[in-house]
Amino acid sequence: MEKKYGVYICKGCDIAETVKIEGLEEVATKEKQIPICKSHNALCSPEGLDLIKGDISGEGVNIVVVAACSPRAKHREFKFDGCIVERINLREFVAWSQEPNTEDTQALADDYMRIGIIKAQNTDLPEPFFLEELDKTVLVIGGGVSGMSSALGAAEAGYNVLLVEKQAELGGWAARMHKQLPQSYPFEAIEENSVQSTIDKVTSNSNIKVYMSSEIEKIAGVPGMYDVSIKTNGGSEQAKAGAVVMAAGWRPYDANKLPHLGYGANPNVITNVQMEEIAKSGKITRPSDGKEAKRVAFIQCAGSRDPEHLPYCSSYCCLTSLKQAAYVREKNPDAMAYILYKDVRTPGQYELFYKSMQDDPGVMLTKGVVTGVSEGPDGDLNVEVSDTFLGEKIIIEADMVVLATGMVPNSRIDAEDLAKWKVKFDEIAVAKGGKPDPNAPLEPHKIPNILNLEYKQGPELPV
Repeated sequence: MEKKYGVYICKGCDIAETVKIEGLEEVATKEKQIPICKSHNALCSPEGLDLIKGDISGEGVNIVVVAACSPRAKHREFKFDGCIVERINLREFVAWSQEPNTEDTQALADDYMRIGIIKAQNTDLPEPFFLEELDKTVLVIGGGVSGMSSALGAAEAGYNVLLVEKQAELGGWAARMHKQLPQSYPFEAIEENSVQSTIDKVTSNSNIKVYMSSEIEKIAGVPGMYDVSIKTNGGSEQAKAGAVVMAAGWRPYDANKLPHLGYGANPNVITNVQMEEIAKSGKITRPSDGKEAKRVAFIQCAGSRDPEHLPYCSSYCCLTSLKQAAYVREKNPDAMAYILYKDVRTPGQYELFYKSMQDDPGVMLTKGVVTGVSEGPDGDLNVEVSDTFLGEKIIIEADMVVLATGMVPNSRIDAEDLAKWKVKFDEIAVAKGGKPDPNAPLEPHKIPNILNLEYKQGPELPV
């Protein structure tokens, strides 16, 4: 853009009574060689604005320097589309705050004129960055059900997909499940795990390139033109993508934080994730002695909906316990499953599955708060429940207790994780002969498995 300057000086608001307008005009025209310099009794008046607009349309002025009041005032009046506008504050900084008609006051006003003009000369209108060509490849980070579904959706729409999974196999947590919830009418019985069929669709799709045992080293660039560095077993590979889908998944809540429920103190108190592994291996047996567990108690909201742990409902725990109760009954028709809940949440069609489990005489559901889990004299577990329906405490004897722990999103960076890595980086600094800095913040992207984005659009995200 060819720049053409115009300087406009307002005489109002005591400016003309405080400094010599001719001196200001001389700074603009003679010293700074500005071709157009005009003054007006009230630049913000319709006549004053017409003076400026006339030069914009008639003389081609596109750099407007307004020497008048504070830039905090008269925003709308001194806005000229397509022009750079630089404001010089002669009213508040000079006329209303300095002694009028002195050498120092004039020098101050002259300096403000010089500063404003030089700033205008070094200012350019922002120009949009136009991508020469958008890259239509989609990068999907995470090979669980969400990541695979995203990859298939994009691939079936005709886009090329890069699917990066840090584990050696696709499927995420779903691949570790024994069976799945009912997916078809009448939604009353659990079904075989179908995640393998999704994996097969992904691996056989020619539009999807899968990276196993791989992680994202760095993502740079801008939306539509990302430069991606992928760390693989064989080294590092560079790729390009136009969009990124984060499907980083989740992790189970740490049951070690729930000692009042017996986890860690008794091997027969397990999590719902461990229960899936046991069911997948065969009979439902106790970890302590391998004996078949004929009485299994499920404690709902183990750490969930609790301000001291997870303040939210993970939405999958109730259905998972109902499914695992079906495991118990399926593998041993004489076994009993006890589900101890605050509330049972089974949205949508899964209400039909919930009702089918209620109709099973081998499944007992009771509403209450579990106050403790202890070991009985014969090695069994005693689950103490404050029963809401009965209004009294009851004891349920069980061979095994399953804690329905919730989901923690991998997109969450725990403060304690930051603290642990701060200590490790301090130790590295000491080993190198330096000193730890207790006040130095630890940037999240320095922590392993944190997505290192050179382009920032939001919070730091784990890979």
